[in-house]
Amino acid sequence: MVETTRGPDGLRLVLAPRPAPGPGAWLLGLALPGAALAGIGAWFAARGAWAVLPFAGLELALLAWAMASCARAAAAREVVEVTAREVVVRDGRGAARRLPRAWARVVLRRDPAGRYPSRLFLRAHGREVELGRALPQAERARLAGTLAGNVGAGWSHG
Repeated sequence: MVETTRGPDGLRLVLAPRPAPGPGAWLLGLALPGAALAGIGAWFAARGAWAVLPFAGLELALLAWAMASCARAAAAREVVEVTAREVVVRDGRGAARRLPRAWARVVLRRDPAGRYPSRLFLRAHGREVELGRALPQAERARLAGTLAGNVGAGWSHG
């Protein structure tokens, strides 16, 4: 998902993956497997195989960790700010990479065999910054077009 805002200071793009399911879906995603694991664990424990219970708990903890990791990844954002002089790219941790706007070039690398998704880079003076890793292919291509018209040779000073 790309949110575009044009203001007096320039262009601001917020890049985000598709929205994550709501808390109810996450709770259901843990409750159903949790209930199944509890039932299976209780059945085995009733027959004397109590050693299954810690592994069932471990399985549920691993599922919770995986779901929390997915939620954190879905909350990640990249912010691209195009001002009169520079392009600033901030990643999800807040680290900023600055490139001169007039020299920045947009590079969209496609896999020749078509097996892997394209990769989008902003490049200037031998440095490059990758953008939109979490975006779907079509959105990444649209973002490349938007950026190409606002930086480097595609940018008009007027």
